[in-house]
Amino acid sequence: MSTEIEAELRAAFEAASESVRPRADLAERVRRTSRRRSRLALASALAVIAILAGAAYLASSLVSGQHRPVTGHRTVASGVGPRLTITLPPGEGVQALAVGGPDLYLATDYGGNPPYALSAYNRTTGRLIRHVGVPAMPAALHVGPGGSVWLTFYPDQGGGPSGTWLLNADLSRRSSAALGSTDILPTSPDTAMLASQYALTILKMPPPGTPGHATAHADPATDINGHLAVNTLTPIAGHVAAQVTDGYGFHSHLVIAGQPHLTFGGSSRQQVGYVTAEDNGLWVTTATRSKPNVGPLVRLSATLRLITPSAIRVNPVLGQAEQVWSHGSTVWVATAAAGHPLVCFTYRGGMGSISTIPLRGQPAALTATGDTVYVTLATGVADITSDVFAYSIPGDCR
Repeated sequence: MSTEIEAELRAAFEAASESVRPRADLAERVRRTSRRRSRLALASALAVIAILAGAAYLASSLVSGQHRPVTGHRTVASGVGPRLTITLPPGEGVQALAVGGPDLYLATDYGGNPPYALSAYNRTTGRLIRHVGVPAMPAALHVGPGGSVWLTFYPDQGGGPSGTWLLNADLSRRSSAALGSTDILPTSPDTAMLASQYALTILKMPPPGTPGHATAHADPATDINGHLAVNTLTPIAGHVAAQVTDGYGFHSHLVIAGQPHLTFGGSSRQQVGYVTAEDNGLWVTTATRSKPNVGPLVRLSATLRLITPSAIRVNPVLGQAEQVWSHGSTVWVATAAAGHPLVCFTYRGGMGSISTIPLRGQPAALTATGDTVYVTLATGVADITSDVFAYSIPGDCR
C-alpha cells in the first residue's frame, strides 16, 4: 500500500473514532422501502418464533431484567424515556445521522422522494440551525476532522446529479465536486476517500465557500475487483474493508482494498449486511439470501478471520441482528428479537455486559457521542422514519 494512502488511513482512523458511521449502501437503499414496509410484520413473526424457541429465556429477562449469566445481558428499566426529541416536519424521514461538536446533522427525504435536505440541529436544545436543499438522494453523511461535514448524493428515479459536498459546521458555506459515491471516509478538513469500483479514490476539496476546483485520483495500491459494486468503506488496521456486491446486489461480502485474497462472506448462507470497526476488529451483521434482513452478529479480525466471542455466539438476541454501529468502545445492535429492538455493550479486548434500551419501535438510523445516543425509528410507512430521540447511554455501555 502506498505511503499516501497510509497517511490518509491514519487520518481516517482518527476521524472515525469521533463519530458513529451509519451504513451508506446504495443497493440496500434501493431495497429499503420494501424492507421498512415489511419490518413490523417481520418483527411480529420473529417474536412468535423467539417465544416458541426460548420462552423461558425471554420470560426471565422481562420479569427480572436479567438474562442467563452466560450472556451477561440485562434490560434497562422500561420507564426510561428519551431525554430530548427533535421533531421533524410531517412526512420527512431521516436517511442518515451524524454528530459533530454541539451539532446533530440529518440527511432527509420524504418517503424516498424529494425534496432532499441536509439539516443541522443543536443537539442539546433541539433547535434548528440551518436547513439546506440537496439536489439528489443523500447517500453518505459523515463529520470529519476540524468540524468538516461531508455529504454524497446520487440520482434517484427522477434523475438528478451525483456529487459530493464539503460544508462548514453550520452549513452556511460549501464546496462541491461532481463526483458521487456510496460511501466516504473523511481524512482531513479538506480530503476524503471515496468508494469506487476499481480502487479507493482520494478527493481533495477547496475549503467550503472558497474559489477552487476539487481534484480526485485513484490509488492503484488499493485495487478492488472491478466487477463488483462497492457499497461501504470501513477503516481497519491501516487498511480499508469494503463491503461489495455483484451488479445485481447479491453475493454481499467483505474484501480488503489492495489485498484481494482476503475476503469474508458472499455465499447464499452468509451474506454480509452492516459493518462497523471497533477495537481493531470488525462487527458484522450476517444473513442468508433467503432471509436477508436478520441474522447472527459476528466479529472479524483485521484480516477478516472469524473471531466472534462465545458470549455473542450463544446470545439468542444477537443471533437476530439487523444493524450495527459503534462509537469508541461501545457497540450498538438493532435486533428483531422481541423486547430488544436496540442493545449495546462495550468491548475492550473482551465482552462487557449487554444492555437493552427499550424503544417503541425498530431503530432505523443511529449516532452517538459522549453520554447520549440519537436514534430514529422505522414507522412502517414507506421510507419514513420517526422524529429523532436522544437517550442517555446506559452505564454498562460507556
